[in-house]
Amino acid sequence: MHPNLVGEVVHVPKETDVSPVAAALYFLPVETRGPLKFGPETLTSVTCARVRLRVRDRRGRVAEGWGETPLSVQWVWPSPLS
Repeated sequence: MHPNLVGEVVHVPKETDVSPVAAALYFLPVETRGPLKFGPETLTSVTCARVRLRVRDRRGRVAEGWGETPLSVQWVWPSPLS
């Protein structure tokens, strides 16, 4: 994307552009191999968000991939409210 002569943002399509066509989200409980201590907090389990994403490119080719990240990481928000 780049600005045109009047400052509006214009999307310039690229050969590598993809668009999402499907997604699935899973929440997975994960037990750690051992306790992890971060300051006053000890982590023994966490919920992970795992997503499967399917995309399509301008030629109609489809690809699928996975990504995952932990949620509610205790050492990031160590407050009594978390």
